[in-house]
Amino acid sequence: MIAMCRATRILPVVFALLMGGCHLGDQGAARTVLLRIPVRQTAGQPVRLDATSPEVQQAMTDIDAVLSAKGLSRTPNPQTPSPDGTIIHYSGPPTRGCSVSLRDENLAVTFVEFGRGQSTETVKRICDQLRADLSKHYGRERVRVVTAN
Repeated sequence: MIAMCRATRILPVVFALLMGGCHLGDQGAARTVLLRIPVRQTAGQPVRLDATSPEVQQAMTDIDAVLSAKGLSRTPNPQTPSPDGTIIHYSGPPTRGCSVSLRDENLAVTFVEFGRGQSTETVKRICDQLRADLSKHYGRERVRVVTAN
C-alpha cells in the first residue's frame, strides 16, 4: 500500500520531466551568479536575510534591470519565497529563463539548460553582464560566477 502511494506521487513528476524534454541521462549546464550580502547585526544578533530585506530589495532592482534589458520578464511566483529559497523566476527569449533565490547570505541568479554540455553563449553574456554590473555596485570580492555541468 505504501509503495503504491509513493509510486502515484513519483509517476507524475517523472512524466512531466520526460514530456518537458528532460530525459534521464541528459546533460545539463548550470551557471549561477552569486552576490554575497553581508548579514547585519542588531543587538549583537545576526539579522536573517529574507526577500523583504532592504539589501535584498536593492540587489533585486539591480538584477531586474540587467535581466529585463536582456529580454527576460518576471514570472509570478505564487509562494515567495518558495521552500527552496526561490524569490522570483524570469522567463522569455533568448533563454529558457532563470531563478533568483536566497542561499544563506548569497543572492543567487541561476540559469539551467538541459540537453547541453555547457551554457549557451547568450547565458554566458547575461551572466558576464550581471557580474560586471553587480561588481560595480557591490565590489568584485562579493560577486562570483559558478558553473556546473
